[in-house]
Amino acid sequence: IIRVSDAVFRLLNVIMNGVMISVYVFTAGITNWLFSFIVVLVSPLMYVIYALLKRRLIYVSKDLKTTNINLEKMLSYFLDNISFYKGNQKQHLLRYNFLKSSQEFRNAYFRFANLNSIGVAMREPLILLVLVSSVSLYNIFSSNLNGISSIAAVLFMFYRASSYFSLLQVALNQFR
Repeated sequence: IIRVSDAVFRLLNVIMNGVMISVYVFTAGITNWLFSFIVVLVSPLMYVIYALLKRRLIYVSKDLKTTNINLEKMLSYFLDNISFYKGNQKQHLLRYNFLKSSQEFRNAYFRFANLNSIGVAMREPLILLVLVSSVSLYNIFSSNLNGISSIAAVLFMFYRASSYFSLLQVALNQFR
């Protein structure tokens, strides 16, 4: 029962975020249709960059998992056979292998943490890049420069929609 209620909660969370994105995009489209159209055309750039980063993060995560398993095996093997290696004076070999596995795990964890922090830090600059390029394209294609208040409203709505979009991605990953 708990798993079913948790799945329903996550599904409702996905639906809620999707509805909020739709409301913000629809309202922005009503406010200034040309600028909204330009933002919708430029926005997939952000999605493509995040998809590439996610693909790389999955690969590095699998590598981290493999090195963690190898490190646990080495530690277990070391603890099981410590008396054998002490008796044969071969503990330096076991120490070398353990340090090598530990270094591999540390490197894999560093790559994972580095990519993860890049993903978190890229969110705001990417949103700003999309918005600035949209404003630039709007200025090129439109001669109406008096609608600065509608542009500001649309920018705010798409900024909120992009926040809900990132929440939607998290909710989708939790739902799966």
